[in-house]
Amino acid sequence: MKLLLQRYLAAQFILPLVLSTIFFICFLLTFELFRMTELLVTRDVSIWFILKLVGNIALTFIPLSLPIAVFFSTIYCLNRLSADSEYIAMRAGGLTKFRILFPFLLVAGLLSSSVYQLNQTVIPLSNKAFRQKITYLTSSGLLAGIKEGQFFTAIPGITLFASRSTKYGRNLEEVFLHVKENKRGGKSEQESERVIFADRGELLFERSPETLSEKLTLTLFDGNIVGLLGAGEVEKILFQKYVFPISQKQFEDQFSIKETMLTSAQLQGVLTMTEDEARKAYDFNKKEFFNARYEYWNRKNGALICFIFCFLGFTLGVTGNRGKSKSSGFIGLLCLLIYYGLYFSLVSAAKKEVIPIPLAVFFPVTVMTGLGLWFYRKLDWQS
Repeated sequence: MKLLLQRYLAAQFILPLVLSTIFFICFLLTFELFRMTELLVTRDVSIWFILKLVGNIALTFIPLSLPIAVFFSTIYCLNRLSADSEYIAMRAGGLTKFRILFPFLLVAGLLSSSVYQLNQTVIPLSNKAFRQKITYLTSSGLLAGIKEGQFFTAIPGITLFASRSTKYGRNLEEVFLHVKENKRGGKSEQESERVIFADRGELLFERSPETLSEKLTLTLFDGNIVGLLGAGEVEKILFQKYVFPISQKQFEDQFSIKETMLTSAQLQGVLTMTEDEARKAYDFNKKEFFNARYEYWNRKNGALICFIFCFLGFTLGVTGNRGKSKSSGFIGLLCLLIYYGLYFSLVSAAKKEVIPIPLAVFFPVTVMTGLGLWFYRKLDWQS
């Protein structure tokens, strides 16, 4: 009988959990897709490509969505059990509060284990696949917009025109190129312009397997360069072959971060490295070096917080409908504000090297555990 009741409680918990997880993932997806709207609507990409891109993003949002989904699902489920007096009936029938809590903790434990395993290799691989797709959209996919007889202005500071062009602009004929640059001279910036004419051109791609970025080079043949150097100065250069590099900064994306593509084993190795060693191994700057160490501990915390939020949500769901306590939803929201406010404040302090990163990551969850234990002890009095 007790086993049947525990199965019933688990079943009551799973459906709200699934729905709330989908809701939070879709909520986060909305903001991310909004950032990519211009890329998606201005590139010639298939529906299948977009679906795979959305799938990669959605997978990376699971560790962010699950803790909050578990928290509110637990509160909702216990609120309903308390409002229908099912919680009272189970306690009157001899079930202890831990027996009622156990199915929820079991589901949360399985979810925590799943999040931990996903963070080891699956989500880093998904981040890497996402980076590849964004690189395609911002470089080779962008250059798919080069069409013969039309001006191409998608590259910042560059206007390109070709009377004839093959697909993706790899082979161009009768090329016109207008380049505007800001060069720093002394303490001020000077603007310079160049106009390039060429009989033909070739666009070459070189992809780095380590950084997943593309180096784009436009090679022009048989033409001339007219440069406006400022102060009325003009120079003209004739050439048979001219290599025009397209700076990678022109395609620098803001949708992914290097450390999120590393497995947990690689991040653990970063913990033992100095900043110079991390720069040589992964091309990390100071900010990325901190982010990599933070990412390692944050992945462990992401699995733990699912379990703790379930425990806290259970105690709030019962206390919200017993005695004269305030609304469980309000208290739950307040607990979330305390947790994330404390969390981000401590992470900011860790970034300034005021406190260690593990302390910044795990102290807020310790506070939530203490709150959960305090509410848990009050259940006997309220029952």
